[in-house]
Amino acid sequence: MNYKNIILKIINLSIISFIFYLSFKYLINVSNELSYQKIIASISSVSLNCVIYAIGLTVLNYLVITCYDFSVASQLKLKIPKRHLSLISLITSIINNNLGLGAFLGGMLRFRFFSRMNIRLKDIGKYLIIFSWVYWVGLVFLAGLTFIFIEPNYIVNIPFTDIKIKGIFIGLLAAVLLGLFFMISFFKDILKLEWKILFPIATTKKLIILTIISTFDWLLLSWVFYFLLPVNKLSFLNFFPIFLIAQIGAVTSHLPAGVGVFDSIVIYYLKDIFGINTLISTLILYRIIYFLLPLLVAVLLFFSYEGLWVKKFLNKRS
Repeated sequence: MNYKNIILKIINLSIISFIFYLSFKYLINVSNELSYQKIIASISSVSLNCVIYAIGLTVLNYLVITCYDFSVASQLKLKIPKRHLSLISLITSIINNNLGLGAFLGGMLRFRFFSRMNIRLKDIGKYLIIFSWVYWVGLVFLAGLTFIFIEPNYIVNIPFTDIKIKGIFIGLLAAVLLGLFFMISFFKDILKLEWKILFPIATTKKLIILTIISTFDWLLLSWVFYFLLPVNKLSFLNFFPIFLIAQIGAVTSHLPAGVGVFDSIVIYYLKDIFGINTLISTLILYRIIYFLLPLLVAVLLFFSYEGLWVKKFLNKRS
């Protein structure tokens, strides 16, 4: 029995449970301020142009997300037809975004698809391990950029506690983490370690590309939410640090779409500016546009894609 892994899992589960508890406790505490009529009125007041912008940015965001798969497949020299890889990327990314479970669900889906293409199990493993951390790269880069250069004096109030942290400390921690990624990648390149290190990591060139992709991924996601907020009440630069904190909490929680955690942190920071009913209406529109509508598309694509493989299998047998 590996006690080290068990201890790590217990610690991880404890952190997730604590985040979940604090988030939902806060949502319950502010629920008495909710008004159904005001929420409906707030949704109705959002301009059609803003909704169209949010939908367009969502489409662009998911197209950018497919670049992760193309970059990783290129590094591993996997010969996957572009049409298949695009579909696999869209299906797995959208379903994983909605149902959570970190890289686990996306990993299972990619394994299902790739194993039918005669891709070696070893290569699938490398692919999935790289994917277990690529989403974080852009978030870490943006946290470092924001809290070191743009808002170094920003005070981060840890939601639901009395703890306060200077933004510069979060920025420096992010810079150290990003530096470690690149240092490992660089030494792997110059020492030609191939896959002999403990885990696969992108080459330095690919890591730069993945950082750019991930940065645009998170920026587009932030713009989707920002366009659904009432205009002229908060600049994007003032909104973005709050968005980063909320997303870090959501990703850490591993909950489906960060539900509850992202929402509670956004409400915690922005309630005094917009009011809870307006924020709830924005969160509802955000989840419909960015999560639920793409999920319907992904489900249709999944069954269509599965149908192609069933048809191919039946043709082989006949």
